[in-house]
Amino acid sequence: MKFEGQKADYFAFDRNLILEVKFLETDRGVKDNERINAYADNDPSFPEFYETIHIEELIRQYRDLQGFRNKICDYGARNLKDIYSKADK
Repeated sequence: MKFEGQKADYFAFDRNLILEVKFLETDRGVKDNERINAYADNDPSFPEFYETIHIEELIRQYRDLQGFRNKICDYGARNLKDIYSKADK
């Protein structure tokens, strides 16, 4: 394999594994909160709370616990998927 003008961040296992380091540049907290607020506004069965609540507590109170957890985790990791898909091969 030949690299033209690019260098891997790290090699491992006798150069059989190439590792690239990617940095997260944006805080997903604001976007995640907006998504959760949209769920709260559009779902009448969304759990009510009147203070700051840990996401795990919110998930435990939701009627479709596993489905909601999957949606929230998928949305929260969305920028990781983008970074991964754009990584040089």
